[in-house]
Amino acid sequence: MLWRARVLAALAFAMPMTLAATAHAGTCTCGDEVSPERALHDADAALVGEVLSDRLVADGTLQRVRVDEVYVGDLPPRIEVYARIGQGVVGPCAVLFSGGQQVAMILRADPLGRLTQDACSMVSVDQLRRIGGTARPPDPTAVSPPTGDPAPVGGELPARMPAWQVGVIGLVVALLLIAGSVALTARRDRRAAAEAGSGVPPEADGG
Repeated sequence: MLWRARVLAALAFAMPMTLAATAHAGTCTCGDEVSPERALHDADAALVGEVLSDRLVADGTLQRVRVDEVYVGDLPPRIEVYARIGQGVVGPCAVLFSGGQQVAMILRADPLGRLTQDACSMVSVDQLRRIGGTARPPDPTAVSPPTGDPAPVGGELPARMPAWQVGVIGLVVALLLIAGSVALTARRDRRAAAEAGSGVPPEADGG
């Protein structure tokens, strides 16, 4: 389900250790040398735009994006950005963007040619406009980047969940996971105590 993917994305930022424990994925590690300027220098595409819809594919999620401003690359007015977050798949550095607002994206092409964002190159719209130079409009004649999408899982869904809702859901789920872990530990402790008590010889019980 798409909401699960978004919850995992929220947890990736809020509580990476919880995400790693529940999704069997390593935490995202960014080198100290990664700066917005360096990320932009190494980018295959950079833009300001808005996420219009999401669709799950076999190995993640594709987000359809309206391109408003182009800073790197030749981009058409609509592209799809890949995130390795979906059913049974969680990339520790993967990013899903909320719809309904402008976002900045610094994108690299993966081995299949899909444009993808990672948490190490996240920037705000203001940051990208400051370091990106003069923006260009999208090019209607530009070729859309490949999506590597041989096996779609479901149809398109509108991406309209505000960022604060994603964060709240992620926090609630994280708290539930922590509470469940504490309850499980307490139950194991009680069981161990009960088993230890049952090992006392019968004559000692009557003392």
